Amino acid sequence: MPPPMGDAPGAGGRPSGSIVALVENSRREVGLATCDLDAAPTISLAQVSDDKFYTRSLSLLGRFDARVLLFCHGSAARGDKDPSGGLLRAIARLDDGPLHVEPLSRKYFDEAKGLEIVRDVALRDDAVAVEKEVAPMFLALAAVSALVEYCRWKLNVLVQASRSIRIDIVQVDGYMLLDSATLANLEVLSNPRTGDDKRCLLGVLNRCRTRGGQRLLRTSLRMPLCDLPSIRARQQCVRALLSCQRLFEDTARVLARFGDFDAILRALVTPPASGAASGASPVAAAQSRCVARVRALLKLRHALGLAAELHAALEPAEGEPQAESAILASCAEQLRRPSISALVELIERVVRPEASAGKASSGPAALVSVVRDGVDPVLDHTRRVWEQGYADLHALVEHYNEHFGRPAFALAHSARRGFHLTAAVDVEPELPRTFIHVARASKRTLGCSTEQLEQINARMTKTNHEILLLTDRVLEGVLAEVRADVRLLYLLAESVSLLDMLLALAELAATADGEYTCPEITDGGPLVVRNGRHVLIEHLRAVDELVPNSLYLSEASNLLVLTGANMSGKSTMLQQSMLLVILAQVGAMVPAAFASVPVFGRLLSRLGSADCLESNASTFTVEMVEVAYIARALGAHDQPPPRALVVVDELGRGTSNAEGLAIAWATAELLAGCGRAYTLFATHFLQLDCLAQLYPNVRCYNMAVAQDVARKRFHMLHRMSEGSASHADYLTGMLAETAGIPASVIERARRIAASLSDGTWSAVPAGNAADDVQRLGEKCLNLQFSTLGHDAIRRMLGELQAEAERLAAAGELPPRAGAGGGAGSHARG
Repeated sequence: MPPPMGDAPGAGGRPSGSIVALVENSRREVGLATCDLDAAPTISLAQVSDDKFYTRSLSLLGRFDARVLLFCHGSAARGDKDPSGGLLRAIARLDDGPLHVEPLSRKYFDEAKGLEIVRDVALRDDAVAVEKEVAPMFLALAAVSALVEYCRWKLNVLVQASRSIRIDIVQVDGYMLLDSATLANLEVLSNPRTGDDKRCLLGVLNRCRTRGGQRLLRTSLRMPLCDLPSIRARQQCVRALLSCQRLFEDTARVLARFGDFDAILRALVTPPASGAASGASPVAAAQSRCVARVRALLKLRHALGLAAELHAALEPAEGEPQAESAILASCAEQLRRPSISALVELIERVVRPEASAGKASSGPAALVSVVRDGVDPVLDHTRRVWEQGYADLHALVEHYNEHFGRPAFALAHSARRGFHLTAAVDVEPELPRTFIHVARASKRTLGCSTEQLEQINARMTKTNHEILLLTDRVLEGVLAEVRADVRLLYLLAESVSLLDMLLALAELAATADGEYTCPEITDGGPLVVRNGRHVLIEHLRAVDELVPNSLYLSEASNLLVLTGANMSGKSTMLQQSMLLVILAQVGAMVPAAFASVPVFGRLLSRLGSADCLESNASTFTVEMVEVAYIARALGAHDQPPPRALVVVDELGRGTSNAEGLAIAWATAELLAGCGRAYTLFATHFLQLDCLAQLYPNVRCYNMAVAQDVARKRFHMLHRMSEGSASHADYLTGMLAETAGIPASVIERARRIAASLSDGTWSAVPAGNAADDVQRLGEKCLNLQFSTLGHDAIRRMLGELQAEAERLAAAGELPPRAGAGGGAGSHARG
């Protein structure tokens, strides 16, 4: 019996993105297994020991682009504490796109069954090594079991192609960890304000020609590399592509014709559906299965032919030096393997060269002639019978046209009616009784048949079904031989995707208006940027002229306090620095004159100011949660934490000045004390500049402003200068006046600010005379809306008049003749 499961998103179709199964134990160990139905047939496994915030697990979910989440729900049903509860709550707090969460019974998370599945489906050449590596990953194997069960029963996808699915063991340690909030604040994968995936870092970099390259680029941005040799190898490849125009153009031209190599692998490895579930007839099911296999083989033949062209593009031309790139050399080696030519010859021995993978290939005549003559004698004989019947049909149509004259009949075929007659007519004619099943096929087309044609059609349908079964058997034999060497196709798909992504990164630098440089990637040392620019602002033409800025951070100078007026560019500088680090660790060129980037294992941020209505959290509460996350990420480790780049923007502005300053000061001290954390701290609290006098590793910078006080004009220079900002640099009055605030309000604000600065400001004491007079006037005005009787109103007016006389006697209210009568007449009016 299938497991009890809810409805998956997209009824009637498969969900886009990855399906992820996860299970957690009480020691906060998490096992994950995932497959992407839109990518190459791959099952990815990971098992991590996580922290309180589930940093590694959430990063893996983001990398896999999870859209369906399966989790173990067995223990909660027994009333026990659910081990996965903490992780599920952490996932629920994410705002990372639509996610369908589905609980499964514990019985589907079977470790032994998961290991058996891995043994059965793993690539033949990798099976022994994979089994040895996954054997200790008991939680990940349990997740594999649940994942395969879900795919089989819910999505009708059979993961049973023996020895033909790649098992990918994912290690988190080799990648930079980025939380979802940082990805959203930096606009890495999408624009959080518009939801547009074009006006973001992914949209700017995405010049990929293949779907596999696009998926690899997204994954690389979600979890950039931390492996120094891998980053340098990518940089070397990008430099080689940029240094040779012929290599760049030829490679781009061939890659543009590859299409989706992963889809070809899915069609080759995943068994086609039987058609019984949808109620299709045996003939229709056989035809659909045969069409799928024909198209898979023809697309594979096309891709393998392009592999030879791509290899020729990577080879140096006459008189051209050999490109110095390990990745290009590895790709060329994969592309020139003899197995590729052997597969092409295998397909061409069986499939006719004129066979097409388009829509026309699903017609009856096209499917009959897919397989070459001489491959299967029984198929050849059956095909001759079909061809004779086809000739008889055409002869019969000619006979009807000669005997009956107009309208002129033509032979047509449809899945519902089979072979039948059609005629182009405006007015329906009176046909002889020989013609049956007369019906309008369209506004100007008449369809009909005859008894003799129906008899031939029945024989043709039976013969066609036999041909489809024989053709399908032949093609399945070819596919079995292809699957025996499917590991080569996986390596080829990986090479094409990686080459496509690196070509897109090279194109970014080649087409940019500004200067791009290859950053020096180091295992330690300082973060140095000379004349760096914001990659998104530059490519999206957000400003007319982008001002470059330089940056220096090291373990001896790891905290930079940045002050400056609003709109001066503090937040832009923070985002620019983090985006530059992401680009560097992906392997791309960076928008700067020079850059030296140490490998960062974490990027942590506290940006923006917004509350969270869903969790009933104020702006200040959200800030404190983010600061707590940063503090634990840097300090909650048994071993030294990975090097981290931290940016903090406007901490403590959601509460009083005194409390906000105290929190910001203490947080800055914490970050200054963590030598492996390089921190950019933007603030409006000018008192934080005093940290530089207390700690030698703190430096102060400000965003420069040019102002003309006499003419009330200012100009944001957007240039970072060493030193502290002053109150005069904040231009609060000028900015407020530019926004249209009344001049009287601005002048009053200036006087208050001046008195606050020199310490002469004092609050008005409570309970003063103005308050008493205000309350007296308020009571008089409210009497006009009273529903009391005349006697009660007279009594209250007498009390108010006595109060007014008391205030006048005390000198707090000037005496006025008829004050009480005036008030009374006003109230009665």
